Amino acid sequence: MTRKESKLSTVSYYEDQNLTPIQKAVYGLYRESHDEIGVNIYTIIRSLQGRYSENDIRNTVNSLISDGLIYLTIDPDHARNISG
Repeated sequence: MTRKESKLSTVSYYEDQNLTPIQKAVYGLYRESHDEIGVNIYTIIRSLQGRYSENDIRNTVNSLISDGLIYLTIDPDHARNISG
């Protein structure tokens, strides 16, 4: 299995079984974007304003990065879905 196939199976696993509601919401916004530079964290925060706190969103983004579901692109404020 290639690294990309491994990551894709990881994504499916997390999507199906292990993501919390906030992780699903944040990850879903990254999945919707096809921009090469990724999504700015402030766009994510604005999109989920009223549902989750900025601190919870930032912690969730860091968790998704640590889990290998998204990665930083041009700076610490932009990230992209690994399969995007």
